[in-house]
Amino acid sequence: MDNIVIFLGGGLTALTALLIKSILSKNKNENMVGGNYRNEIDLSRLSPKIYLKEKQFGKKINATIEKNIFQPVFENPLNAKKESPTDGVHITVPGLMPASNDIWEDKSNTVYYMPNDQKPHFHGDAPHHMAMFDINEVFHMNENRYFKTVNKQIKNYRNEPGIIDFNNGKSNTPVEVWIHWRIPYDKKEYPKLIVKKNSIIWWDFTNHHNLVIVDSEENYKNNKFKKSKEISTGKELNTLVTFMNKTGTFYFACTRYGHAKNGHKIKIHVI
Repeated sequence: MDNIVIFLGGGLTALTALLIKSILSKNKNENMVGGNYRNEIDLSRLSPKIYLKEKQFGKKINATIEKNIFQPVFENPLNAKKESPTDGVHITVPGLMPASNDIWEDKSNTVYYMPNDQKPHFHGDAPHHMAMFDINEVFHMNENRYFKTVNKQIKNYRNEPGIIDFNNGKSNTPVEVWIHWRIPYDKKEYPKLIVKKNSIIWWDFTNHHNLVIVDSEENYKNNKFKKSKEISTGKELNTLVTFMNKTGTFYFACTRYGHAKNGHKIKIHVI
């Protein structure tokens, strides 16, 4: 952008140049992961492309490392919502699902929207495709415990005002997002995740892994988990939901031997 201003021979004021730079930056970052994707994934500032026309049934895209298919994906959440039997969407994000540190085949860090509860749909090789979607309980971060769901569904969480805004394609909202919980391909810690309060996070993993909430940043850094709270079920396939209804930074890890040392942990900052 600075080169453009010089080329124009100073015909733009500094203020005008800053405004143009801001506009270009905003357009570039629509539907993109904020922050440095490998170190930080900021989902608090998504700006969906709500006027984008797309094919009715979306498209499929592959992740790069294992060539796994994600389908149907949309850049416009309103188009994804039309394909959902429950009028809702969730997002699939490079570095989370696909698994850390995988990205899309086009090398972008685009955030794609997918219709909730549509069958079939594909999240790469994520194990929830082999499991039922009945959710008996949801873990509340504020109360630090599980609460039973109504009819094994999370409809009441999706009725939260912020999530309603998210499903209606508004910007800067809480999100509903999946994490494919596994040892990262590069064996480096997951990028820090930033979300807004009342976001819904799904965790997807087999019983080769577990999920604990670590009691302190120091113990998280040093992989000391004696005081950690395990929230996984021990079932063969785990599909868990955490309701991020408390602000602050939370520390999650897998405590299977050697996993955390190989990057199987994540900080989630709720704002």
